[in-house]
Amino acid sequence: MTLGYNTSKKLIRQFVEEYPVTGSLDCIQYVEKAYTYVKERKEGYSYIQFSIDMGFSATNIMHQIIRGYRKLTLKAAKKLTAGLNLTGTQRKYFEALVEYRNETIAVKRDEIFGRLVELKRGVLHDEKDQEWLDFFAMWYHPIVAKILELDQANTDPKWVASQVQPPITEDQAKESIELLMKLGIVELDEEANRYRPKEFSVSSGHEVTGIGFIRYHQRMIELAKDSITRVTAEERDISSITFSCDRESIGEVKKMIHEFNEKLQAHLESVPKKKDVVQLNIQLFPVSKKSEEYRLPQTGSANHQNQYYRVLTQLATKLSSNLSFVMALISFLEAPPSSSKCFWCATESTLTFTFP
Repeated sequence: MTLGYNTSKKLIRQFVEEYPVTGSLDCIQYVEKAYTYVKERKEGYSYIQFSIDMGFSATNIMHQIIRGYRKLTLKAAKKLTAGLNLTGTQRKYFEALVEYRNETIAVKRDEIFGRLVELKRGVLHDEKDQEWLDFFAMWYHPIVAKILELDQANTDPKWVASQVQPPITEDQAKESIELLMKLGIVELDEEANRYRPKEFSVSSGHEVTGIGFIRYHQRMIELAKDSITRVTAEERDISSITFSCDRESIGEVKKMIHEFNEKLQAHLESVPKKKDVVQLNIQLFPVSKKSEEYRLPQTGSANHQNQYYRVLTQLATKLSSNLSFVMALISFLEAPPSSSKCFWCATESTLTFTFP
């Protein structure tokens, strides 16, 4: 027993070394990844043993946390940091992820995410990675890059700052231009007294672009929100639709958005005159709880009763964690039709069984 415990702890340490938490943006996914890593390398490893390894009692608490049945509190997170052997910046980053996940007030979430960005910057050893993170972290860097492409653009940081809305300082414009030069996004044409755009690609790792993209889109959504009162109706277009559909339709809508973006980009590249910089945001996201469907195993399977038990236990956990409820359903469904289906309705907390 002791040998097994030490082996799993060793594998957990090995996981943390291979996959630093600062490369993650979701604390729950990181913990689940740690469990999967150990389970794939240690036969018979269970959620109960994982709970013990994380410093809890021999219960299924880690299963409940990973599956979302139980909230991961900051107090529990501190146990997890010890169980995962996270120290220093890695520990602070994980706890900040938990704070960010649990916080509901927008201003506080933004402050926490700012801490995550700074902690991330502290573990980046490559200067280029740090520069790319800086580029995405500040909303005005992409805007300055486009302002430098305008027909009337020049090299004066004061002029550049005067063109950005909402306003930035001359020093911010100067720092932005220097960053764009370092990243190879623009180059100086001394003869024409202007900066020229260069072909470039984001050469940084996915962990930088991940947290960087999130920060960038957060800022652009904030600009869109502020534009409703800051920009006149003649200069903006704000619209939205709320619709209901199935999951297949969501994929079709995303494809339509992608195709529109490509067509728009191609059109804008052909525009001969460049006088203004404009931001276009497109967001698609769910505003209702995700429906879940559980298909029961077909009759005749050698272990169909055990499979029913697992499915119904999962459903009952969402309802009330009442195992007597599960057993009653198992007794009723010992020999169900082969194509029976079980639907979980999260909004009404009911189970509906349909039979052909």
